[in-house]
Amino acid sequence: MDVALRLRTAILPRVRLSRFAGGIVLVGSGSILGQVALALAAPVLARLYDPAAFGLLSVYAAFLSILVAGASLRFDLAIPVATDARQAVHLVVLSIGLGLAASVLLAIGTVLWGGTIAAELGVAPLVPFLWLLPIALFAASAVQALGSWAVYLREFGSLGRMRATQAIGQVACQVGLGLVGAGPLGLILGDVVGRVAGVERLVRGFTAALKAAPVTRAAITHDARATWGFARVMTAASLLNVLSAQIPFLLIPALFDLDSSGQFFIAYRLLILPASLVAAAVSQVFFGEAAFRRSDPMQLRQLARRMTVTLLVFAIPTYAVLTVVGSVLVETVFGSRWETAGLMAQILAPSMILWSVASPISTLLVVGRRQRESLAFTGFELMVGTGSLVIGALVHSLIVGIVLMSLTSIPLDIGGLWRFLRVASMPVTELARPAGRIGLIVLPLVVVLLLCLSLPAVVILSIAVLGGMGVIGIAASTSPDVRELLAASHD
Repeated sequence: MDVALRLRTAILPRVRLSRFAGGIVLVGSGSILGQVALALAAPVLARLYDPAAFGLLSVYAAFLSILVAGASLRFDLAIPVATDARQAVHLVVLSIGLGLAASVLLAIGTVLWGGTIAAELGVAPLVPFLWLLPIALFAASAVQALGSWAVYLREFGSLGRMRATQAIGQVACQVGLGLVGAGPLGLILGDVVGRVAGVERLVRGFTAALKAAPVTRAAITHDARATWGFARVMTAASLLNVLSAQIPFLLIPALFDLDSSGQFFIAYRLLILPASLVAAAVSQVFFGEAAFRRSDPMQLRQLARRMTVTLLVFAIPTYAVLTVVGSVLVETVFGSRWETAGLMAQILAPSMILWSVASPISTLLVVGRRQRESLAFTGFELMVGTGSLVIGALVHSLIVGIVLMSLTSIPLDIGGLWRFLRVASMPVTELARPAGRIGLIVLPLVVVLLLCLSLPAVVILSIAVLGGMGVIGIAASTSPDVRELLAASHD
């Protein structure tokens, strides 16, 4: 019995979960193990590496995320919605091949122009580590394609195990290299290791499928042409989405300094950790299930509503608490030199509520074949994020820029939710009542935390953790949508 199955048996021994909820548990259990490893290692890493090292990691990771978004021309996103297994196999081979070609081109470009680009962005110390980018790009592209193949087959257990192994491999490498004083190389090399660890199981499974479905150049070309319209639009949409998310990590070093970039990176990692626990499990399972139900509008609407409300049950209490105690948490866990990161976390936390709900269900646009409509919207998001940081630079205050980013992202995320849920014919206004109910449940805890801010940090954090878990439990147990999502009756 593997770890994911043992966790499911231990946590929910008498509950007959729906197929969808079971998939979330299988992927989520592995993701939780991995994220717990990352969370436990974070205080250690914050003491082994300085803010400038994390600043370099943030720029490296931003570059890589942007490159991965375009390397396979998003043929990997067409894999879960392939018409049959042969087309899915062909698209996996095509995606990996394109990733390899992109990596070779990147290696050439890095040699010719890498130093110049790094200097222009204010990250000249990154130059000695640029040789890792082509390696990481190929690894990430291949893992992305194989992950989509697992989603097509609905092998969520394999995805969960891979996620756990990736996180543990990353942590082990980063801590080990940090202990021997490797500097920024330790963080960057650990990121590369984390992207390839645990993928061998998916490789073995795909190799078997490859033998059963012979691949020819003509077949790959045929399926590439058949899905090119989809891939072309998704490439542009993905690049804009990733640029919008990564622009702070590219601009902050150029407009401010590497230390500020490192502080922002730690704040972002703290905030993204709770969301990633959910999103890593939900997004791929939701994509596979929504694609399966797209021919039944009623089933798709029910799935979208239940999933969105369930995400709100987790997001509202979590980020409401972090809005109050984020600074205390960062300084206590990471140390006093990360005080600025704590303030940034508090400023950004309210905007993360809607983002952590919208992100996992954004694949509804793919299911509904409405990728084109997101291009203009995402481009506007990119301009707003860039403008916020530029204004902060003009007034010589990164905090002002982050406040503007947080405030402007709230209406943008509401617009995103409206776009995604429209695919499932669900009005975003349906979320007002359940969101209000959850807000009322969490309000007493927020008041108590505000009154306790003068107490020792350990007391504040104990109240935050125990109270947050209790509030999430109450909100979940009193929500019909959560109960219906977990029940097997709608399978």
